[in-house]
Amino acid sequence: MSEVGEPASITLRLPPAAAWWPLAGETAGYAAARAGLSAATSARLRLALREACANACSHGRLAELGAPLVIRCDLLPGGALRVAVADQGPGFNPDAVPRPSLDAPLEKRRLGGLGVHLMRHLVDRLEVVAVEGGHEVWLCVDARGEEGEAAQ
Repeated sequence: MSEVGEPASITLRLPPAAAWWPLAGETAGYAAARAGLSAATSARLRLALREACANACSHGRLAELGAPLVIRCDLLPGGALRVAVADQGPGFNPDAVPRPSLDAPLEKRRLGGLGVHLMRHLVDRLEVVAVEGGHEVWLCVDARGEEGEAAQ
């Protein structure tokens, strides 16, 4: 996992703007490599992180409150990685978000609503946790989720 003296977590505080999301993705990709996760898992995590950043910036009241986009990567035992995206919005239950109708014709689909669906399918576990001053969206990946990857 981490070498002696290497931190087990890193926190970024970024302006709540899309121009900064690539830095968050690169940092999460580095943390995934340190955790020993595959390039494919890292790519999925970075895409899920982009969605979480978009949601935090648009629904999390960051710009309104002049608050930074806070992202924390935690290396966990056993080759797992948790990426937390904090905001100061009202939070939500990802299980209560309606599943999108992917079979419906495009003109019958509502705009938006794919972010949670996408995140849920890109990471091993998606959680929303109440923290002081707001919520964190946790994107969790681990080596156990990579077993079927080699066959794809």
